[in-house]
Amino acid sequence: MKENKRTWLFIYHAILYPLIGIATAIFLILTVRLSTFTAADKYGLIAVIVVAFTVEIIIMTYHFLKKDGFIATKKTPKSK
Repeated sequence: MKENKRTWLFIYHAILYPLIGIATAIFLILTVRLSTFTAADKYGLIAVIVVAFTVEIIIMTYHFLKKDGFIATKKTPKSK
């Protein structure tokens, strides 16, 4: 049962979480495109959305996978 739970955690944190973040970013980008801002403001907002969501998705996916033990931490040898 524990392996089954780990599999679902991996699927959620490695696949579903980034896809949800991408879908949210696309929704926000489409919302900005429909807004009444000038073209320059729209491109600026879209750039901020893309950068912010890309950084957030990468950092949080790494954090979740490391927390769940899918990414091993490097152990330093103990000095005697």
